[in-house]
Amino acid sequence: MDTILYGASYYHEYMPYERLEQDIRLMKDAGLSVVRIGESTWSSWEPQEGKFEFAWMDRILDRMHQAGIKAILGTPTYSIPPWLYKSIRRSW
Repeated sequence: MDTILYGASYYHEYMPYERLEQDIRLMKDAGLSVVRIGESTWSSWEPQEGKFEFAWMDRILDRMHQAGIKAILGTPTYSIPPWLYKSIRRSW
């Protein structure tokens, strides 16, 4: 590797309004070369049991790639989706 990676977490799914382009511009201005994404909201990946949604993340990954920002794609493990919580709660 010929460069040091400099980055941060990026949780676009928590943004109150559409600002991906602004965020990418700010990342480029700050010199970020990598972001860690996708690890916080399981319900964004699987809103209903067995129903997976990837288009929202594809869009972010495509834009990061176009901007020359690498992405570390995480596994959403620390927050279970509401449908799973309800399923577990019923079994108590």
